[in-house]
Amino acid sequence: MFFLAGKRKFSDEEFDDIGFEDDDIEIINADMDAEDTETEDTETEDTETEDEVNTKHNTGKPHSRKWLPVLLFFIIAAVCILLYLFIPSNKKVALTDYYGTGDNEAAIIYDHTVTEHKGIVVDGHYYIPADVVKELFTDKLYEDRDTDMVLYAKADTVWQIPYNNTYIKEGEENIESGYVIILKNADGVYVCADFLNDEFGYVYKAFEAPYRIAFESPDVKYLKAAFKDSPKIRTKSSIKGHIIGTGGDGTDWFSTGKTDNGWMEIVSCDGRQGYVKKDAVTTESYISPSIRKFEYKSQVRNHKIVLAWDAIYDLKDNDSIPARLENVKNANVISPTWYKVKNNAGELESMADVGYVAYVHNLGYEVWPLVSDFGMKEEIDEGSILSSYESRRALITNIMNEIKLYGYDGINIDFEKIKADYSGDYIQFIRELSVECRRAEVVLSVDNYPPYNFNRYYNRKAQGECVDYVVVMCYDEHYNGGEKAGSTSSLKYLVNGMNGTLEEVDKKKVIVAVPFYTRLWQIDASSEWNYDGTETSGTIVSSTACSMEKAQEIIKEYNLNVSWNENTEQEFAEGTVGGYIYQIWLETAASLEIKLDEIIQADIGGVAAWELGFEQSEVWNLFKKFNS
Repeated sequence: MFFLAGKRKFSDEEFDDIGFEDDDIEIINADMDAEDTETEDTETEDTETEDEVNTKHNTGKPHSRKWLPVLLFFIIAAVCILLYLFIPSNKKVALTDYYGTGDNEAAIIYDHTVTEHKGIVVDGHYYIPADVVKELFTDKLYEDRDTDMVLYAKADTVWQIPYNNTYIKEGEENIESGYVIILKNADGVYVCADFLNDEFGYVYKAFEAPYRIAFESPDVKYLKAAFKDSPKIRTKSSIKGHIIGTGGDGTDWFSTGKTDNGWMEIVSCDGRQGYVKKDAVTTESYISPSIRKFEYKSQVRNHKIVLAWDAIYDLKDNDSIPARLENVKNANVISPTWYKVKNNAGELESMADVGYVAYVHNLGYEVWPLVSDFGMKEEIDEGSILSSYESRRALITNIMNEIKLYGYDGINIDFEKIKADYSGDYIQFIRELSVECRRAEVVLSVDNYPPYNFNRYYNRKAQGECVDYVVVMCYDEHYNGGEKAGSTSSLKYLVNGMNGTLEEVDKKKVIVAVPFYTRLWQIDASSEWNYDGTETSGTIVSSTACSMEKAQEIIKEYNLNVSWNENTEQEFAEGTVGGYIYQIWLETAASLEIKLDEIIQADIGGVAAWELGFEQSEVWNLFKKFNS
């Protein structure tokens, strides 16, 4: 033991290494001083002549006094150990060190945990970095580079919030807040916590000395601690833990549910983690405050949507709409592909036809024309259009002008070329467009790929909050130019796409799109090809889209063998002709019925189909299920 290392007083540094508190050190050193004094007296008394020593040796009496210092030392050591074990620490944790904040910095606490982020305090108001606001609270505040403002698309208006000012621009009106809403300095952009509370309903608690601000996730159930008396809360499950708080001092503490040798782990609302004796605390249920729910007036119909896209490649295609609608049953929306972005100024290229609209309306269908980003000229920069306030607003204005001019019932946005680096600008475009559609009382629907990690930036959750319908295109599972041949839309692909979308979007707003087409795959038979029951690898010579009827003609022409594929839940045709393998994963009434049954069972907003004219006439009978 360290007590045998010579009779000397230990330095403060040595005691710190061992783990003794200041009170313990004083006791030990005082006892050591007493021992030194006694030892000196003993040495004086023991200064004897050699004869006296010899005489004592000759008497045969024990040298008991010689062992007293050692015995005393061990007694003192034992007492010190007992004192160390049973005397609680009185050392308090310095909160400035705990939170690690500098002057005018505020620690940000979220869900009782101190985050790595720091806010600032200006004129008594707490400000949160804009990127932290986006991560933890809301992504609805859009930093517009053109106007040097923050834009906030509400349900029926778009607020413009200038930096370092106390007002909000709403049209020609200024709304005064009484505090700087968005602060911008050399370090970045910050959002006032008061605005997060006033507009979004995020309740916070602010503290001083040091500055810190605490938020909680909304509507979360916690176990709130209630204390008996005023127990000390310590940094570890021991009385030797330093004091990090006191129960009953007005701070809210919550149980984590963890215990250790009679101690309960608890956390404070401002992020301090500590332990308290289990018998000194009780818990009760606590629900964190709700945030404000955004109520958008939606144009969601009170019936299921059955939409058919009508592919218009030339103005003359408008004239043949009667023939394409001749056998259609049980549909209620037609979406002609009339519009695409024309230039960087946000103008539209149109193939709209007033006679087409009148004819379709007379048959009882709604008209939701499609606006796409396909076929744009190379010089058109989609990212620049969407990120520019002027061109973005021009594009929205042009869309709304077309809606008003032709009397459309809705609009369908089909931007399939969005890149991650301007996806935030795209969402702002959708939000601003939704405001105008809501004012005009027309339906806004937006087309999307089935959700995967690589296209998460399309932000279906944000779309679902502000648009009327989110359409998930459950086709092109295998496509022209892909590495493998396979189904255009297997059942598994459709179900996964639908369910993935439902994780982020209210089911009444989800429309699942199915294909009326399939693909004929031509594979070099001399290549190292392999069909695994679901898809085929090898040298793909061509992949051609064809209608349901055309696929049946090809089967007869090439004398292909047809069998049911349980992996994709559809018929599969295959054969070898002239050194090539031909394969078709067929879309038929049988496979389509299975898909529609899954959609019906999910009780979503409706179904869509690409494209009108590619279907066999009998499949329209299947859509009656959506009207019953």
